[in-house]
Amino acid sequence: MGVSQRAHLAELVDALVLGTSDFGCAGSSPAVGTSLHPRSPAQPMGFLYIIGNRGQTKIGITANIQRRMNELKPEKIYKVVASPRYKQLEKELHRLFAHKRLHGSEYFSLNWFERRRACRVARRAGKNVRFPHGTPWGQGEHLMNCGVALGICFLVMAVGLTVF
Repeated sequence: MGVSQRAHLAELVDALVLGTSDFGCAGSSPAVGTSLHPRSPAQPMGFLYIIGNRGQTKIGITANIQRRMNELKPEKIYKVVASPRYKQLEKELHRLFAHKRLHGSEYFSLNWFERRRACRVARRAGKNVRFPHGTPWGQGEHLMNCGVALGICFLVMAVGLTVF
């Protein structure tokens, strides 16, 4: 897939996600234009997730997000969305970043801007799911944020103990 084809595909994905109906433009593929149509009553709700492990980004889908996150144990959860079109959305994102895909996997070597774009596309196409407190198993989690740490330091200094 050439650079101009990737750019055109990116525009089509954005148009699909933003809800514009300009799919009759020159060079558009009917398969791309029809892949994110509104849900039929038979379509079940599923999840699309964008996670990070060892510097790589995984774009995948599942019907049970809690089970899948427990299996994968990602270092970072960038985005989880619920959508009846989760399978089509995954295919569109995989096509959009096909040139960054690690051979034979759902992992991609995305930079910050590309990952942000994938998250934005996912957010616009589905309902954002807030995963409780980041990763459910505590990997990569800090025990406290800066505000809590600062509060503890002030408390320790107030009672006369030294921190260092």
